[in-house]
Amino acid sequence: ANRKKPFTWNRRAEKADTRYRVFCMSLGDWLDDEIPGEWTAELLNTIRLTPFLDWQLLSKRPENFQERLEAAMDWIDSQIEEGNSLDFQREWIFSWLKGIEVPKNVIVGATMENQEMKNERTPLLRAIPAARRFISYEPALEAVDFGDLRGMDWLICGGESGKGCRP
Repeated sequence: ANRKKPFTWNRRAEKADTRYRVFCMSLGDWLDDEIPGEWTAELLNTIRLTPFLDWQLLSKRPENFQERLEAAMDWIDSQIEEGNSLDFQREWIFSWLKGIEVPKNVIVGATMENQEMKNERTPLLRAIPAARRFISYEPALEAVDFGDLRGMDWLICGGESGKGCRP
């Protein structure tokens, strides 16, 4: 049932002539190695079909962007071979992957909890073809020199909470 909610939100946003933000997979990672290509293809198709929603896609694995989109295209190719007409969906993903046409309703982000991850992930995030990008400095585990934020549109800062949280 939750997978259908974005379509309702999209209709409401269009009717209200506004945009809603969707923080996707708050307890997951859309670029995780173990997510099947079918699931990625489904997520990307939902994003494609909901142009009045701004999708915040956060990952700790920006290096997996190409691999995960290719896995989605591989799954789509298997469906096309079975006679399903998904060429338009494949073309949309391919265009994003190659930076030909990036989705305007996607904000791609990476988690950077310390200096090491900031140094490693910033160039990877910049390499993802995107209309907008953000950094999630959460949990802020140490002081980080963000220096040059060129190409970043948003910096979210926060710590941990709850029993056993780190300072």
